[in-house]
Amino acid sequence: MIWFKQIRVRGYGCFKEEREWQFKPGFNQITGPNEMGKSTLMRALQDALYENPFTTARDTRAKASWGTDQGWTLELELEMDGMPVRLLKYHSADGRRGQAKMELQIRERFYDGENALQEWQSLWTIPRAVYLTTACAPQRNVAVELDERASADIQRMMEESAGSADWQRVDRMLEEEIRRLSSSRDNEIDRAERDYQSAQEELERESAQWGDRTRHEQHAQELKARFAEVEKERAALSESWDQWNALSQKQARMQELESREGELRERLDAFERLEARIEELESQMRAYTELEALPEDILEQCAVAKAKIEQATQRESALREEMRTKEAHRERRTGARRAVGGLSFIGLLLLGCSAFLYSSMPELAIGAGVLGILTLIGAGWLLRTPTAIPSSDAESILKTARHEREAAENQLRRWLRQAGLDGEALFVEMDILRQRWEQRQGLHKRFQAALSERQGLLAGADKGAWKSELRSLAGDRAALQHSLETPIARALLSEPADKWIAAEQRLKALNEQAQALRDEQLRLEGRLMNAPDHSLDAYHLQAEQAAQRVSRLRRKAELLKLTRALLKEANDHYRSHLREHLLPRVEHYLPLLSGGRYQEAMMEGSAMMVLHPGSEQWEPLKADNRAWSAGTLDQLYFAIRLGLCDTLFPQKAPLLLDDPFVHYDHDRLQNALELLQRVSEQCQVVLFSSR
Repeated sequence: MIWFKQIRVRGYGCFKEEREWQFKPGFNQITGPNEMGKSTLMRALQDALYENPFTTARDTRAKASWGTDQGWTLELELEMDGMPVRLLKYHSADGRRGQAKMELQIRERFYDGENALQEWQSLWTIPRAVYLTTACAPQRNVAVELDERASADIQRMMEESAGSADWQRVDRMLEEEIRRLSSSRDNEIDRAERDYQSAQEELERESAQWGDRTRHEQHAQELKARFAEVEKERAALSESWDQWNALSQKQARMQELESREGELRERLDAFERLEARIEELESQMRAYTELEALPEDILEQCAVAKAKIEQATQRESALREEMRTKEAHRERRTGARRAVGGLSFIGLLLLGCSAFLYSSMPELAIGAGVLGILTLIGAGWLLRTPTAIPSSDAESILKTARHEREAAENQLRRWLRQAGLDGEALFVEMDILRQRWEQRQGLHKRFQAALSERQGLLAGADKGAWKSELRSLAGDRAALQHSLETPIARALLSEPADKWIAAEQRLKALNEQAQALRDEQLRLEGRLMNAPDHSLDAYHLQAEQAAQRVSRLRRKAELLKLTRALLKEANDHYRSHLREHLLPRVEHYLPLLSGGRYQEAMMEGSAMMVLHPGSEQWEPLKADNRAWSAGTLDQLYFAIRLGLCDTLFPQKAPLLLDDPFVHYDHDRLQNALELLQRVSEQCQVVLFSSR
């Protein structure tokens, strides 16, 4: 018996979050109001059995919950004839095949991917159309499905289930054995023929190698003698060339040491000259020691002080000139006032004389009067002439300008005296200060450049390290000089270089010739190791045994084919009476459901007919047949479903019922539930109902 143990659902239909349901082997009832997910759970069980998670069909993607981006997952645990099975299917939200997943666990064996799908399809052999038509569909769909979709599959299932389990097992065993021997791609007969062909080829190869062994041994002896001659010449030439090469390297090392020694001496000489120049610059800079206390921008400050002095002097001169002009104006005004007084006195005097003389000397009196009037007019004109009045602030401004000039002169004088000058002739001595400051700055720059040059010359070393290296180089050079002055060394080095170049080329050619001879020896030794050194009888025997095995397997395959054909012929005779297996099962359930009212049934083609007790006629089970009421049709269809399940599913697959008793009255419902209790003793029943 096959029965569901539990199912986990996530992201499927209305179950967006993970849900889990437990089942028992017998009768299971899931009750709840509409829109609670009963039909979704039933479809989840069906898809766990039949849906291919690797498909990219839109209908498969549409089964995911609304709004989820993780796809749907179904995990079903069931038991098949006592064997635990766990099945997991995952389909991604975007339907990509590479992201889908399937796992199958049968006891301790584990499969995944396409292998899991193939293994499950071979394990669950009930066609989808047959299972959904009989064990899962509503009653009234049974007749329609029989006529339109699944009649061929149901007929095939009936035929297959009618055969005995022993025949199916024997037929599968024979088919697998025949496939293994001759029908599969890599069958046993083909492997035996390949083994025979390999044995023949190996025999031919060993025979050819046996003939080559003697020639290889002779060639190996010749190579050995040639290698000895080349090695003797190479050893003699190599000894003398090695000595000359060692002396040449010593001579080159001697030149490197001399070059390095000269370089170090030049560095020491340059360092000593640089030290002397630095000392000379330090001595020259001592003459400017008094300038070190001055600020770095002394020249700029002196220029500013000089400008202040000049500006103050100019302002002072301008103020003095202005004061002299105003003093002259003041003197002219005083003279004018005195002249006005004199002229006024004279005019008045003339006017008095004119009045006194008018009676006695009228002409003279008139002349004196006119002259007096003219004198008064002149005095009045002098009084109208404007005269500038000197400002009372001129002296204070002059005093301020003089104070600023003296302050700037005193500051400049202090700097000049600090620089060692007298501070008397300010502008002349300021030029002298500028010259000395520029001379000092030039010396300072040359001094810093000399220090930088000394630092770069040292470059992390010191004078003592150079002298120590010179002593070491002198010792090494003396040792090399001694080794190069031996008679053998002089004789070898006196030879022309062309001779040793030719010797080097000859030595290189000898080395290549020796290596080629050695490689050839190794190849011959390898061939001799692989060459047969024993009799070829074993290879002849191996080829003969392979040929006998091919012949024996071919005879066995023919015998198995004949045996299977005879068994198939006997089983076909039994299959010709398959329809008789379904009717007894349907007639068994009819009276139990109808309370004994309906008892007989028959089949015409694929259509089921039931004897009506009222009309005593055979009426076809169709939804548009007025002879049947809705409740009666549901009863009869339910009996057919149970009969089909008994006939088609010898392994007793689970029976899934989605609210099958909608049109049943109380008595019919009671009979149906009692029958389901009896059926659940043989197979698992899962009833989905809203009441």
